[in-house]
Amino acid sequence: MPQKLREFTKQALEQINETGEFDRPLLWYYSPMDSAWSLGYFENRGVVYDCMDELSQFTGAPKALVQNEARLIEHADVVFTGGYELGDKKRKQHDNVHTFGCGVEFDHFNLAADPTTQVPPDIDFMQKPVIGWFGVVDERVDYAMVGEMARMRPDWFSSTTTAPWTVGRTRSSARTALPLLSISRTRTTSWLLSLEVGTRPSVRGKIWPSANPTRTVRFLPEASSRTMAAGQWRS
Repeated sequence: MPQKLREFTKQALEQINETGEFDRPLLWYYSPMDSAWSLGYFENRGVVYDCMDELSQFTGAPKALVQNEARLIEHADVVFTGGYELGDKKRKQHDNVHTFGCGVEFDHFNLAADPTTQVPPDIDFMQKPVIGWFGVVDERVDYAMVGEMARMRPDWFSSTTTAPWTVGRTRSSARTALPLLSISRTRTTSWLLSLEVGTRPSVRGKIWPSANPTRTVRFLPEASSRTMAAGQWRS
């Protein structure tokens, strides 16, 4: 498989390299696992490791990930991180680390504050208050907390929805207690307008210190006064 991946990549580069711009491409990695088959096999002008999460802390992470990441960091010319805590950790491994604070497209999400923006009928029917969050539905969600909140306040949660940016696997009965809506990007502003409260129900564990805070930032253009978020605002 690694050999085939290298062959396919070489063929792709040849097809788009009519003017020679990819004679020595910049190798930009989001996953250390991809460096296992490509790093050291392609002539390049530089190596970038764009590290948005501490991937080794996720359930099901490949055993080789830690070793591959160490090798990638060793050969990288620059390392970018998506959070300050994650950046502090990677600086112990590399001397050229740059942290980029998370942000969102303000003009897009701020449309929720536009009086002409309407809540669509497939959302507007829900009983108030509507409580929700943006984000991947995975192990970072505190399902126990969400389930307990629903048990304690059924008047709040009988029609409450979560709106995952993308939907992943869940292994909790909480998903049967609350409906999940997969909202396209073009409809996020109208969905945001329907919220009384925006939350970030994240588990505080090994992943939390380096977690990407973008999910909270999405609420801020329109609903900063109505958003509850635990954790350090340094990120």
